[in-house]
Amino acid sequence: MSDSPAFQSFSRVVAPSKFSAKANEDVNDWLTKVDDYFDMLKLSSADQVRAARMLLDGLPAKLVVNLPPTPAGQDPWQSFKNLLRQRFQSRNTKFFARQKLYSLKQRGSVTKYNLQFDTLRSVLDDFGEVDAMLCYFMGLKSKIREHFAGNPNLRTDLQTIMNIAEVSTTNSIITSPVSSRLPSSPSIILNLITIPSLFLNLWIWMPCLDLVTMRRQSKSS
Repeated sequence: MSDSPAFQSFSRVVAPSKFSAKANEDVNDWLTKVDDYFDMLKLSSADQVRAARMLLDGLPAKLVVNLPPTPAGQDPWQSFKNLLRQRFQSRNTKFFARQKLYSLKQRGSVTKYNLQFDTLRSVLDDFGEVDAMLCYFMGLKSKIREHFAGNPNLRTDLQTIMNIAEVSTTNSIITSPVSSRLPSSPSIILNLITIPSLFLNLWIWMPCLDLVTMRRQSKSS
């Protein structure tokens, strides 16, 4: 068992439901709930695998008894989830995942949207890069789409788009257009028009006023 504080706290709180691959259980739904829970606890990838093994029952628990080591360079938790999906996802899982992916829209943060998109796409092994980029792009909020539309060089690959979208919103790089920040009050606009006119009138009439003053002074003398 890991000595990390996060993993120790996991053992002391109420854990998510167990997965036993029964007919009324969906492995992807279970993994999504577990993912959210582990994210809240901020567990490391290796600790997520250990915790998930404690939540398996029946056939899934037997499957991971002799779990082979994670291949070099691969994330342990992602490899573990792929193993469960390959063995226990239903025949209709891909159909429903594709359907959800096409209708997925960003409702909250980009981080949450990226997680939902990655979770659904991981089920599909025949969803190409170009299709994924278009699907992801269309699901973003309009302001973020406008940011990419005005910067075509940013649209190189899906992972780059996802990273830029998340960093941009986190650092408030994406802002409202300049026109939306300009004053729109009719009185302000009117003042912008009348003030220059006032100075122009003074410039025209000042010589006339000086001439009148000089004549009055000459008469009085």
